[in-house]
Amino acid sequence: TAHTMAQSILSGAGMEDAALAAGVNPAHVFDARVDPGPQDYRLSVSPDGLLATIEREARADAPPEVTVVSVDGQRSALRLSPLEPWTFPLAPTTKRVILDPDQHLKQTDRVHDQWPRKLQVSAAGGVTSVDLTSFHLVAMGWTTLRWQWDTRRLWIGRLVTDRTTLIGAHATYLHKVGPLLDGWTRPHRLFLGVGSSLLAPSFASQDAGQPTMESNLGYAYDDRVSTEFPQRGLRLSPNLSGGVVPASGNGWLMGSMEGVYLLPFSPRWVLAHRASASASQSDVPHRKLAVGGPGTVLGLPALAACEPGPSSNDEPCARLAHRRAVGGLELRWVAIRGASVPFGLAWGTDLQVSLGLESLIASTEAGQGWATGWTVGLSGVGDVLGVEPMLVGLTAGWVLSGANLDGLEASPGPELLLRWGQRF
Repeated sequence: TAHTMAQSILSGAGMEDAALAAGVNPAHVFDARVDPGPQDYRLSVSPDGLLATIEREARADAPPEVTVVSVDGQRSALRLSPLEPWTFPLAPTTKRVILDPDQHLKQTDRVHDQWPRKLQVSAAGGVTSVDLTSFHLVAMGWTTLRWQWDTRRLWIGRLVTDRTTLIGAHATYLHKVGPLLDGWTRPHRLFLGVGSSLLAPSFASQDAGQPTMESNLGYAYDDRVSTEFPQRGLRLSPNLSGGVVPASGNGWLMGSMEGVYLLPFSPRWVLAHRASASASQSDVPHRKLAVGGPGTVLGLPALAACEPGPSSNDEPCARLAHRRAVGGLELRWVAIRGASVPFGLAWGTDLQVSLGLESLIASTEAGQGWATGWTVGLSGVGDVLGVEPMLVGLTAGWVLSGANLDGLEASPGPELLLRWGQRF
């Protein structure tokens, strides 16, 4: 049929005459050329597995479409209009039904295109950053679950350890909304999580080693699509979290708002902006706001919490904050892009150089303090085993000036951060 139509068109016939010559209804041809608009197909099977139904959710005036259905590998085609479901029987031995197996139909969501639905599981983990000055690390392992083709709903389980947490276990539900930015990412993300953590004795003795019960609720708008070297985009992320230490009854409530904006000057130059504001009402030192370290002014060391009352310990400590605002600018230059340099099991592809300025204002037990600092960084991306791109970077930070904050005089040298990702 297609060959006959093609020959007629090459001979000078119009589309309608070519369709008639091939024995095809011209209306079917013209229907296929009309954009149906946003639509979804839904395949459902009765509980006894003997009856299948296909529904097309589209605007009422959308033209009919040819739909292919595969039942245990045997394909059949049908024309389906909106609001006109098609029902067909299944044999008791049917094992698999797939709608649109070649993905020819335009849809906003393919999660209902297969029966039985397939659950996809993935797992990964590793070190995300290491403070080379204090030798504190942040490490994480996670597993994700989602239905095949589902780009909206995701369940995440995480294990994490960091400066304030010996080990934490968290479960999060993530729901994504909005148009696809690529094959997986959507700009609007709502998440709800619950979990428990063992509080680190090295950070503070109060409630040390005790388990917590905690939860968080947040939203993020993020239209960046590159994870290694994003060149443009905006991220806004309000977050609310809270919890309690059951053994002592101490609790906390924390709210934050962060914004990141990437302004490109050319394909190789980007100015990254960051601003955040946080407030905490906490009886637990581990859940107060830090005034030094990677998330603030990097040149300020990430010190342990000061113990209440006089102390005989000469180790430096920090009075933590209950309100904090952080700002930063980072000029990023991609010096090398798209290279192929062998490094054992990896191939280096990109190199980034960065220069940044940071500032912080915080309210602590000692009153209001502030600090400014500057950073310089070097980051590279390599394809590990030729499969997965990975970024590794080193950033050094110095304090420019400040007042009424602990750690300003801690070290004349820079604070060094080894990281597996952009700072922000």
